[in-house]
Amino acid sequence: MTTAQRVWCQVPAWWVPVWVSLHGDTHVPDPLEDAVFRLIELERGQSRDIALMLQVDVSLVHSALDSLEAAGRIQQQGEQWVLRLAQTRDEAPREREGWVVWDAQARRPLLQVVLGARPHHEPNAPEGWELLACDANPSQGKRPKDREVEQALSYLPELPELRGLEPLGSGLRTFDPGLIRRIRRNSRERLEAGNAYVPVEFRPVTGSVVWRPCVFPFARAPSELDPAAWEGLLGRVDAASRHRLEARQEDAAGTIAQFALLEAGYSSMSELREAASRKARYTLAGVWDNPGWDKLQPMIVTAEIFATIAHAVKHASRRQSLHCWADVLEFLMGLLHQRFSAAFVKDRFREVRSMPGSLRKERVLAQRSVLRGSVDHLLGVVAEDKGLDRLRDALERSASIGTRVLGLAFARVFVPGTGKHLDPALAECPAFFDELSEANALRVAVVHLDVDGARSAEEIELEDFRHRVLRLAQASMQISMQ
Repeated sequence: MTTAQRVWCQVPAWWVPVWVSLHGDTHVPDPLEDAVFRLIELERGQSRDIALMLQVDVSLVHSALDSLEAAGRIQQQGEQWVLRLAQTRDEAPREREGWVVWDAQARRPLLQVVLGARPHHEPNAPEGWELLACDANPSQGKRPKDREVEQALSYLPELPELRGLEPLGSGLRTFDPGLIRRIRRNSRERLEAGNAYVPVEFRPVTGSVVWRPCVFPFARAPSELDPAAWEGLLGRVDAASRHRLEARQEDAAGTIAQFALLEAGYSSMSELREAASRKARYTLAGVWDNPGWDKLQPMIVTAEIFATIAHAVKHASRRQSLHCWADVLEFLMGLLHQRFSAAFVKDRFREVRSMPGSLRKERVLAQRSVLRGSVDHLLGVVAEDKGLDRLRDALERSASIGTRVLGLAFARVFVPGTGKHLDPALAECPAFFDELSEANALRVAVVHLDVDGARSAEEIELEDFRHRVLRLAQASMQISMQ
């Protein structure tokens, strides 16, 4: 059972042709390709023999052979297929044609690079989603400047959130973005008007959830929540599209299947909300009324509502409840990021850059008992000025939760006055940084599902995720927000 309406909003954007320098091969063989390759290794290289041994149609074998040949793993010698010599490490990286989508609102490319030529047909809505075409707000239609685009492209390979994608059938599949060494503008091709896709879930009672734009409407939203949220989506589209979106939101608001309420043991939505509010207050007794956290409280109550429904209703999907707790964690980290924003200004990083590398390392290691699993990551970042610059740039943009955890670790080590404000949270939860990282790993499994849909949010244990997020809320809400 799900009570949410899921829509991919198709919004106008700019498509940027690029060249992508790669070290290594992005191809991941499917089981048939792997079996064919193993037989060729055993010198069974004739297509008909392979089909006979695998008991499959020879046309499927030919398709696998073509794919393996295109990937550079095999070659034909007469009627036989043989292994191709492996690429040497010293060989120069290959340059592949590709494209990215420029987000006019954020004034940067989406963190997804796609290999291959830009498709000239619009994709269909994946199962469980509706495709809703929207027209752009006139302010979003201005073509970006070439210099701005080229500078932004040069940063992309350094960003840990970058996703590598390549065509697979009518969709896309991921490849290791660590293979990407460089992305540059293809100056022989012009930027073209195209579309980006914004995943939106119109949730009953609790309003709409908006994720960051994507290059393609996937079966599962692979991006993070958009910090601009609903207002950001409305700012992308023209007045007519805005009215359509608001009508959809109103249609979903307050709508919940009556049988779900009855199964959960409640006669009305207000009764369920009151019970969820009492449960949240009891769980977070002592910190619930602390000032500065009032915007987080309704999100926790909402998550408790859908956790109640998920547990009570037979065959109910836990997906919506998991997403609600993921929203709580992301919003919580956003509040902490705002609270400690003074630690991330340029002057703070300039002070650290002026320190010798040995002193930076000494400062980080002195906080090992506090930072725990984050120590090695922070050591790697502060070892070089370039790493510090990347961290500051990522924190200045719409940083991911992983980057924000690293930012809190940076504040704790290098901005003592600010870092000490974390003490109440650390007193409540000594493993605060490890708990953040572990909760974020679960959140990633919920909202960053494989684009091919191979992994399901249903595999995540709801109560484990809920308890982790609530532990972090209990600790974080000890922090003064003044």
